[in-house]
Amino acid sequence: MSAVELQLTHAILREHFGTIVEQVGSTLGQRGRLPLRLLVQLTGLKVRQVQQALVVLIQHNLVTWAESPHRMHMLVFYVLDIRRVLLRLRIGDVLGLTQELFDKEGLQIVQQILLAGKLTVSKLKDKLRWSTLTPANRRVYLRHLQTLVRHRYLEGVKYTDSVTVDDQNIALDAKARESLAAIPNAKEIARIRQMRVERSEAEFQENRLVGMKRKIAEDDDNDKDAMKIRIGGFEMVEELDEDVYFRVNFERFNVQLRTKRLVDFAHERVNKSGAVVFRSMMALFDDRLRLCREELSPPASLLQVTHQLPQGHTLNKDIDLHATDFGMDMHSQSGELDGNSVDNGSSQTVVQAFLQLLQTDTEGIVFRDDFRSKGQYRVNFVRARTKLRDAVLFSYLQEKFGPFSCRVVRILRETHKLDDKQLAKLALLPPKVVRQVVHEMLAKGFIQLQEVPRTSERTPATCYYLFYTSPEISHQVCLQLHYEEIGKLLSRRTHELELRKLLLEKTNREDVRKDPSLLTAGDKRALDSLQKTLDLIDASLLRLDRQVLILRDF
Repeated sequence: MSAVELQLTHAILREHFGTIVEQVGSTLGQRGRLPLRLLVQLTGLKVRQVQQALVVLIQHNLVTWAESPHRMHMLVFYVLDIRRVLLRLRIGDVLGLTQELFDKEGLQIVQQILLAGKLTVSKLKDKLRWSTLTPANRRVYLRHLQTLVRHRYLEGVKYTDSVTVDDQNIALDAKARESLAAIPNAKEIARIRQMRVERSEAEFQENRLVGMKRKIAEDDDNDKDAMKIRIGGFEMVEELDEDVYFRVNFERFNVQLRTKRLVDFAHERVNKSGAVVFRSMMALFDDRLRLCREELSPPASLLQVTHQLPQGHTLNKDIDLHATDFGMDMHSQSGELDGNSVDNGSSQTVVQAFLQLLQTDTEGIVFRDDFRSKGQYRVNFVRARTKLRDAVLFSYLQEKFGPFSCRVVRILRETHKLDDKQLAKLALLPPKVVRQVVHEMLAKGFIQLQEVPRTSERTPATCYYLFYTSPEISHQVCLQLHYEEIGKLLSRRTHELELRKLLLEKTNREDVRKDPSLLTAGDKRALDSLQKTLDLIDASLLRLDRQVLILRDF
């Protein structure tokens, strides 16, 4: 974990939870897993303060714990999940996406769960003032809550979720090794770990949801709030478990936010209708994607994509089928269009034309899997990840180092290692300009340097200096610089609020709330200026976090 990430973690904890929780969390982030007694010694706080801070962090899913035998008793260690702390910067996008998908009722549900960390259904009803709602509004809230849980935007919390992931894996591997007759070798240990991963993936694909109960629907069952589904020949009633705690699943929202970035990318490469076709394709396997780390998407057939298209959207006007070779290509592929021709402008014909455009595009994020999936289409997430990360990288390089930096990096990627004279010759730039750009990027870490000695003395005067770049290292450097920018913005926001502290205290007074005329014209101008500054900072934070989504979570 880098120092920049630790500093950003401290700033987020201080802004969201206060100084005491920030002190406990920062100590855990710097020192790793610690017991309570050592945590009290390192922070200098009282035992009760440390315990309360740990309760807050555990309640908000930021700290996990693990038990370890120590002499005659069990010692509890606490671990801070730094990645979950950094994900709190994405709360704004999470709330915006929730409102877009589930209206204001779903937004209120997610807001209350984010404020509390995790909630049961009964406590969530208390937060929503359930007794004051009409029966119709109650059904709307329950329907949205069930949809959020069923599509994994909210996940049920088990007792083991508070235990560290490493300790869970160690326990599962130890249980598997006990079933072996002899001491396992390296190959068997690798197989045990692979079986654990496959078991977890199988449970996800089987749609096992924590917090949902099923029962056979009876004739006298008048519960209108429960969701009815059909499994085999039985009609089942699916309802929420009142005793299970639910929390926000950030990984599910990351998948949706990544889909939006990919749809925007398809819009840039093709047009609006091409983005609609790509969004329809992604919607087919959206619920089947667990993380943003998959290499390939599940296959999707042409008929499935056509049926997934939104109603009322006309695709024919955005593509000219006669101006391309799509007609000949599609007539040569028998059995796919069911006899439809290019002239009748059928939906399948147009959809296939857009899919072929995405397939033949130079970026190549969509490809046709003829070997395994019998001519179905899939998304290459590895290639899409590389293209989106490069777009963020080159945008950053152009902003910080000028347009010549992008040219230099592209040349180094194609030719690998060059000295400054060769680089200037290929870039068609003066050597002085190339040296300046290269050394600026070398200082930040975007370009690396290798010394090649001409003699056995290895003195600087007898060495060649070759410059090269690595895409993976460049992406990581860009991510760390984004963290620095986010930390500066958080510090600026804290500074602006501190400057207007007295004015904000004045506006929060009860008499000023009742009579806003007590504020002078200067106070109102200062408040307007502060609000504009905070809006600019929030917009910059949102933009940077969307780029962090591509650089880190994609």
